[in-house]
Amino acid sequence: MSLDLRIILDKSVIFGLNNPEIDSFDRYFFQIIPPILLNEICADLSKETEDPTIKNRIANHTYRISGNRGLAFKYREILGNSLIGNEVPMEGKFLPAGERMVRSTDGSIGTVVETDEEDEIISRWERKEFTEAEKSWAIKWRRIYERPLISNNGLTSIVIC
Repeated sequence: MSLDLRIILDKSVIFGLNNPEIDSFDRYFFQIIPPILLNEICADLSKETEDPTIKNRIANHTYRISGNRGLAFKYREILGNSLIGNEVPMEGKFLPAGERMVRSTDGSIGTVVETDEEDEIISRWERKEFTEAEKSWAIKWRRIYERPLISNNGLTSIVIC
């Protein structure tokens, strides 16, 4: 079976489904994981003082993004490349993180996708192992994104960090 069907799930769906339901998704869909989803899951570490079971919940939910999936390219890299004239073709295709072009011994060109760092992080989270840097980053991230929207003359704007 080809996994031509792609799906992006947000945190509320990831946390709302049980593991067998996620396994069913893995059978039929290729799950695209945007960087914001990893950030939102990690940001829950900031709730550790209020909820001592948060590490268990994060580990359980991390399982749900470790199956048949691809990590999406970071939008800032796409924007940066666009600003210097390296336009990324917007053809409705999945742009994987960690993608690089390679040339084989016969001269043909192919693509290799390596997300070793992200895979190691997800695996570590499944084992309930979090670094101190991740814990402090979670607190900072939550503080930034829980700020109220700035209102200026009746117009609301979002501050993107």
